[in-house]
Amino acid sequence: MVDELVRDGADARLVDDDGTAPVHAKAALVDGRLYLDDVNFARDEESTIVRDDARPDARALRDAIAGRFDSPRRDFALRKSDALALEAGVLGAVHHRSDVVVESESVGSGNAVYSALERLGRAGCAPRLLVSREALCAKERALLARLRTNGVCVRICTSNEKFAVAGSRAWVGSANATSAFLTPDQLDWGARTAKRAVVDELRAHFESRWRAARELSA
Repeated sequence: MVDELVRDGADARLVDDDGTAPVHAKAALVDGRLYLDDVNFARDEESTIVRDDARPDARALRDAIAGRFDSPRRDFALRKSDALALEAGVLGAVHHRSDVVVESESVGSGNAVYSALERLGRAGCAPRLLVSREALCAKERALLARLRTNGVCVRICTSNEKFAVAGSRAWVGSANATSAFLTPDQLDWGARTAKRAVVDELRAHFESRWRAARELSA
């Protein structure tokens, strides 16, 4: 595909050949505006596409593509470990009775989001988690079962979106709630917001899928 784009006149190239800092972000910078997708800009899949007009965020993306990671901003990050820290921050700042919902393509242990869900479940907050069925394996099932034992409500869905809503704040990004231990510099975006329209839209996405999702089986 890259060769075909080059033949058609595009400046296209493969990156991260050594695999140490994989590119997992889905982003397009067009006329100074940054467009961010939490899946793969797919035509046949539901997704949330965010338009980001903040110039520092656009500059951070340019730097990251060139291999220079800026310090994460208060509500925006471009490394997996930083993006997940933002998401965990949304989950960790809720009141006991807040309705916490999380959706992720895949889930693993050893990351801030998994730990935050465990804490909320044990505290009796009954957070709800949706996970895609596409890559569900025995190891992931065991980790999800542990979350359920600790008070997290878990269902399986067909979506690959990644977002979280807790109270009046939300997080959306391309980073899965899996470990960033081996690839902390993986290029992944994550954004935190308190904009009512975005929060309401993401919660509506979740509630619609939650109703259609199936319970986690043993």
